[in-house]
Amino acid sequence: MMTDEADVRVALHGATAHLAPRPGLLEDVRRGGRARQRRRRVGMAAGAVAVAAAVAVVSIAVPWHRPPTPGRVAATPSAEALIDARYAVEVIAAWKASHATSPNADRRIFDDLRGEPRIVWSGNTPAGRAAIVTQQAYLHTTAKISSDDMNQIHPLWGFVADVNGKPTVVDDDYDPKGVGLMRGFFAGADRSVLIVLDLGRPMSWSTRVYQPDGRVTRDWHPLPVDGGAAVVRVPPGRDQRTIAVAAGPDYRQSSMIRMGNAWSADVHDVDTRLPWDAAYPVTGPDVTMSADSEQTLCKQLVEDGTIGNDPYAWGGGSPRWCAYGQTPDGRTVEVGDAQLDNDPSHVYFMLVGKGTVQRGQAGPVDPNAALPVIVKLPDAQGWVVARKGALLKYRTANGTWQGGRHNAALLPPAAARVWVDLGDHAVDVPLPG
Repeated sequence: MMTDEADVRVALHGATAHLAPRPGLLEDVRRGGRARQRRRRVGMAAGAVAVAAAVAVVSIAVPWHRPPTPGRVAATPSAEALIDARYAVEVIAAWKASHATSPNADRRIFDDLRGEPRIVWSGNTPAGRAAIVTQQAYLHTTAKISSDDMNQIHPLWGFVADVNGKPTVVDDDYDPKGVGLMRGFFAGADRSVLIVLDLGRPMSWSTRVYQPDGRVTRDWHPLPVDGGAAVVRVPPGRDQRTIAVAAGPDYRQSSMIRMGNAWSADVHDVDTRLPWDAAYPVTGPDVTMSADSEQTLCKQLVEDGTIGNDPYAWGGGSPRWCAYGQTPDGRTVEVGDAQLDNDPSHVYFMLVGKGTVQRGQAGPVDPNAALPVIVKLPDAQGWVVARKGALLKYRTANGTWQGGRHNAALLPPAAARVWVDLGDHAVDVPLPG
């Protein structure tokens, strides 16, 4: 405990020595781009182009100590200033202690730190105290980074949140060339508090929405800035990669802002796509084709960039199988499932012909379901159903079982139930009304 004014002065001086005076807004203009190539069909692009960033430097209000004039009493620091000063000391200590155990330690970005770390923002949030720290670092050729970033000074960024009541660096990084600026992170045990530094222009956050027509859209919400940063509640989640942040006025991919600690270290990507690795005809000869034939037999599905695509996604995977054939009115139908990030894989379909293209999605895939793929086609063109290794039959509401195709089939619109025969057992699956 502080017992006299001299001790208080020493503590405050030590707490604020690393802070730079407020210089106003700093505009750090970085331009470039990175586009993640679509792998086969979906591509799950996650490239971003860096945008202008203006970061307000937060300084702690500390009384100026000067020799008292006759008849006056020397000023003493307020309790709030003392608390802020102590917190700043803890934040900087946490930053310095974090490098050895950082996930970025083996990239050797901390080998040659320059200058002193400084806090660019700190504040109280619904998830507790939080802060953002920066420090210059010279990145050598020994660093495991892009050669474009070697032999240069880069700012490192540290994101600090309370963990078990103590300031803890929850993520860190530098700004690689051609990648969006990392200027925000998630705080709280459930990652439900989003913190983003002020960029000097409007910002919004969004969640992913799967539309019935196969498109993936974004539901944008403004990020109100107060005191140098925006602090808002978002839906909780251990994996927050579905949440995207971008600067206005258009919130395009090119103005995307990267978020630190978007997913927890204990979260691992799970591939929920159907691993059937083949192309199945739903009409005509009942002969399974190799997975390589998808490129020609399901050309529209493979090459279309409209369905199942989110330019803000971090990753994912395109279909590992497809079903194809001719509808009763002579159009081509193609069906497959694709995944974004750690979301469930969704089933997509395309109807091509007669001068039109119709797209749609039939919801998430349940790989453990007796009949994982059930697609009701528009314009009374029937149903596409699929299950690898199964013999598929159908019947109408009051009819008898008929048909019989392996793996995938196009059923008439009047079909009401599907008999899924797996050899050792069979399941009677009702089609949705």
